[in-house]
Amino acid sequence: MSFKVLTSIKSVDNFLLEHRNNKKISLIHTMGNIHEGHIALIKRAIKETDIVIVSIFINIIQFDKTEDINNYPENLNKDKKILKELGVHALFAPKLDTIYPQNYSSYIIVDGLSDVLCGITKPLQCNGFTTLMCKLFNIVKPHYLYLGEKDYQQLIIIKKMIDDLEFNITVKSVQTVREKSGLALSTRNSFLSPREIIDANLLYKALKHAKDLFKKGEYSTNKLINAIENTLHEGVTLQVDYIAIVDSDTLNKLMTATKGSHIIIACYCGSTRLIDNISLKG
Repeated sequence: MSFKVLTSIKSVDNFLLEHRNNKKISLIHTMGNIHEGHIALIKRAIKETDIVIVSIFINIIQFDKTEDINNYPENLNKDKKILKELGVHALFAPKLDTIYPQNYSSYIIVDGLSDVLCGITKPLQCNGFTTLMCKLFNIVKPHYLYLGEKDYQQLIIIKKMIDDLEFNITVKSVQTVREKSGLALSTRNSFLSPREIIDANLLYKALKHAKDLFKKGEYSTNKLINAIENTLHEGVTLQVDYIAIVDSDTLNKLMTATKGSHIIIACYCGSTRLIDNISLKG
């Protein structure tokens, strides 16, 4: 099967009509600027499913007015080349009005999950993502969705939305891909200055330190959060958005950490907002 670039809903329908028969279809959504984190998702999907469709779409409804969406890095020609070489079967790269026609006004909200953590300081982010993914599910009709664990809240929200709306889609989560320093790969890393990159490395250092304390018997979430804050304070360009220790399934904040807990942090590194997390399991 040759690599296809699809830009309209009709072209996706035609592609599926031609190739869908008894095939397992997977979807990986990106906002472009394909990096090793995306590639890890794609390689696993290629290994486990028959048809791999990657979408590239900068989802404007998940950005607030303080974010300069016009500076979000784009290189569609480079992305096409990478996807073709990897063996992706189709790229869905729609225009803005294909996804959000004029007067579009419908949004998907997952109560209890979209209004915590990132949903407090970035209220458009979670609801914008669920709305886009719901539309992509209806257009692409995948059997499998591959998501990275870097945005853990997003992963849990999508799983809940799929369950609530009875999409017949299995979510496959893939571990966060990191630089040698531990910094989680993200398109936003390209915005960081050399000094900010040094400070950004403290996020994973802080998470690992807290997990080490947990393994040694420290279960107080307040004390673990204080330890994380002390590490992050080493970064002169860092400003903490939030640090939370939550139940891995419900995202409810905890007073006592357990092996079923997740630590999630969001920080501004200069003007760039970064997120990361770590499981206390294992």
